[in-house]
Amino acid sequence: MEHAPRAGRGGGAAVVLTLLIAPVEAVEAAAAWHRAQEFRAQAQAADEAAVLLREAAGLTGTRSPGTKSRTAG
Repeated sequence: MEHAPRAGRGGGAAVVLTLLIAPVEAVEAAAAWHRAQEFRAQAQAADEAAVLLREAAGLTGTRSPGTKSRTAG
């Protein structure tokens, strides 16, 4: 019985390496997804806080932070 050529026998190592790396990549992808969700929630909360600050400033008659006077020259 002849031995398979060296190139033909090396495929097993690539499969094993892929099987070892795939779970690590899946965990990294899941962590990245969770971080993105946290950033999205923070951005949404910041937007809501900005609206509330503008409303509060309107009720008290003061300018909200970050609002520049249009009459200042």
